[in-house]
Amino acid sequence: MEMTINREALLRAMTPLAPLFTKSGGLKFKVEGDKLELVAGGEEVEMRTETLCGAGTPGEAVLGGRKLFDFIRALADGQSIEFRQEAGFSRVIASRSNYRFANLPLESHVSYRHVGDKTILADFTLANDAFKDLVTPVLHAVAKNDVRSWANGILFHFVGEEEVIVVATNGHMMALTKGAHGGKVTTPGLKLVVHGDAVSEMLKLATAPSGKCRFRFTDSAVRVDTGEASYKTRLLAEHFADYEKVIPVHETSVQANTADLLEAVTRASILSDKHHAVRLDIDKGQVLVSAHNEEQEEVSEEVGATTNLQQTRIAFNANYITACLKAVGTETVDIAIKNGTTSVLIMDRERPSIRQIVMPIKI
Repeated sequence: MEMTINREALLRAMTPLAPLFTKSGGLKFKVEGDKLELVAGGEEVEMRTETLCGAGTPGEAVLGGRKLFDFIRALADGQSIEFRQEAGFSRVIASRSNYRFANLPLESHVSYRHVGDKTILADFTLANDAFKDLVTPVLHAVAKNDVRSWANGILFHFVGEEEVIVVATNGHMMALTKGAHGGKVTTPGLKLVVHGDAVSEMLKLATAPSGKCRFRFTDSAVRVDTGEASYKTRLLAEHFADYEKVIPVHETSVQANTADLLEAVTRASILSDKHHAVRLDIDKGQVLVSAHNEEQEEVSEEVGATTNLQQTRIAFNANYITACLKAVGTETVDIAIKNGTTSVLIMDRERPSIRQIVMPIKI
């Protein structure tokens, strides 16, 4: 394998793969004509990117990804980089820099092949902006390192012929959106769970404003293709919680300015206790946001609101309620509250398909 490539082109192709270098160690280079394919990953996840290079000698090589990435980043802009193969090594030359990197055995690079070898259960294409709109509002509700593996993931529930519902929950709050996918699904009601970190990596590929992502699901994996890059990962095997049972059905009872309420809760949380509790007292056209702590410090702020509730008190973990309010993209937020002990439904006026559910805490 021999080639010449511009530093910026190589860096653009390597950057999306960088999070995988520490897991796999090896970065696979494959040159065919004027195309360079880079592959990083292993048995659980794999990512590929492509870029153009100067026509060279076709071939493959596996190099230490982290060392090479650090070297390329340290080079000056605009440099041309030459790769040459020597016995067991890759010679990398850029201007006055001359490095010799040890090649790793080709067989040491494990390729994750679950997608393509199994029956495709769902196959659809989304515009990048549509994909972002579908998953971004639920990312904050994904659990981190939970013993329940499904809670670390995002559910894709395919309902009807062309609709998908996307759900995430950590057990204290839940977020869901829905949208049209316009593709093919072989099994009605199909439910598949993708790890939250994997969805975040997919979003990094969906950067071009006019670009598209093609999604292909099997029963154990998902592959996303953008044309210039692809990402494959294993699905989480556990069944997701029955989210439909916990969606409140009560009607909107509080309407407030989203920014005013968010700022009041954020400030009040500074003096909250070890449980990060903030109280909302709702009565006569206002919401009183308050908090206190073990040092007997306290705070209260009034927020104007339209409400049909009287003398209703409810408390939340400040981190959860602020995360949900930040996901609301409209000036006014609609909140459905039944009483002080049941889940609350937070809705986006302009996008009613986005729903946030927060569990209250005991006062």
